[in-house]
Amino acid sequence: MKTYLKFLYSHEKKLGKKLRKRGLTITVSGLAGSGKTTGAKAIAKALKLKYYEIGAIQKSLARKRKISLEQQVKTRANKIDYMMDRKSLELAMRGGCVIVARLAGWVAGRWADAKILYVAPINVRAKRVARKEGISINEAKKRIRSRDIDDRKKYKKIYGIDLQDKSIYDIIIDNSKISLEEGKKIVVRSTKDFLKKKKIVIAISGSPGTGSTTIAKELAKKLRLKYFSPGKIFKSYVREKEAEAALKVWKTRGKSKRFHLGLDDQQRKIAEKGNCVICGKLSIFVLRDLADYKIWINAPLPIRARRVMKRDKLSFKNAKKLLMERELIERKEWKRIYGIDYTKQKNSADLSINTFNLNPKQVVEKILKFINSKKL
Repeated sequence: MKTYLKFLYSHEKKLGKKLRKRGLTITVSGLAGSGKTTGAKAIAKALKLKYYEIGAIQKSLARKRKISLEQQVKTRANKIDYMMDRKSLELAMRGGCVIVARLAGWVAGRWADAKILYVAPINVRAKRVARKEGISINEAKKRIRSRDIDDRKKYKKIYGIDLQDKSIYDIIIDNSKISLEEGKKIVVRSTKDFLKKKKIVIAISGSPGTGSTTIAKELAKKLRLKYFSPGKIFKSYVREKEAEAALKVWKTRGKSKRFHLGLDDQQRKIAEKGNCVICGKLSIFVLRDLADYKIWINAPLPIRARRVMKRDKLSFKNAKKLLMERELIERKEWKRIYGIDYTKQKNSADLSINTFNLNPKQVVEKILKFINSKKL
């Protein structure tokens, strides 16, 4: 799971079956008067993302109840928090947005491409709130101190987290000594710089004979990323040609669940370090919560058979037979081990490419174009 809040695990799993992330997700958090709203709007405008203020729900409820925002916040039921956090998670998983909320970073977790925290001393925040709401500085300080304490206690009680924990954030902005206008420029620049330096993980999967290995190696070379193939390890236990080697391993140690889980563990360890292209038949599934880009490669069976025929120096008939036999055993065994149809990974991929009339270089160019369209 990518969210940092355990109560959202089941909701994330449910959403994951129907949502595909499209574009960046940026979260902006901070206490009242910290400048988070101003900063978030600036980021949304600069990066051409949608803007969502989760706190607007509280304001709407306060208006309906005809009470102050402070009273609404103080007397709200836990179900209000749960509702807002579920909404935040859904937005984070959809992508293409900036989400503003005190817990936005905690809720989005690793779904967020950048988690930003605004901080400022209470005296500075009180002056801003007083000016905005037309109240005295002392009254503003009293209100925000009360809310700070109440929220910290509430989140500790219902989620087990400390609102003062800054360790989850990628960028921390202290705008207490600068104007909000200057702060907008700083947060936009900091966010862009962070995203450019962020380590990426690309998972590539596909049917046998699609050219996924060649494509993944070339992509890794172009992006200067580490390349890893669990399939290379899988087939290293025998000396036969590639298509025959895969079948032989499947008929021996390939039936062991422990063997496959070991390969999965190696993939995940490499992915956690970042800056890599991992190409494996199940990489989209295994790295579903770690990969920034998930690519599915496919091609019609006759095309794939011709490629295997040329690569392994087989007859077309034998190449086609080996591919069909391999696909049958892979679907059967992975269904037994993981409970999935590995060909359905296409449905959770960010990009699916049919290589029937494309060479590896052209496919790599398509992938690079897609990746660049999702970056700044």
